[in-house]
Amino acid sequence: LALTENARKYAVAGNITIRTRTSCDSIYLSVEDEGPGINQELVPHIFTRFRREQTVHTPSTAKGSGLGLAVVSAIAHAHGGDVRYTPTERGGSKFELSWPG
Repeated sequence: LALTENARKYAVAGNITIRTRTSCDSIYLSVEDEGPGINQELVPHIFTRFRREQTVHTPSTAKGSGLGLAVVSAIAHAHGGDVRYTPTERGGSKFELSWPG
């Protein structure tokens, strides 16, 4: 839920795409948006608690404490999974959760 909420808050405009897929040994869930993306300098810190990017692209109504991605990462790891961030070709963000299947 935190990934979809972040996409809704910070994507500003555009589509949010949610996908699921499986492989022979893993289950995947991805959330992709068409927002402004994440500043590359901040990428190493996006799963750190209380870290939040403030940019001119962030709507003034987007409030938060910087816990969402840290919670997503902690829950994924607690269940034997992982979460990865990649920028999209259109400049947005893609987060993919994976778990052993």
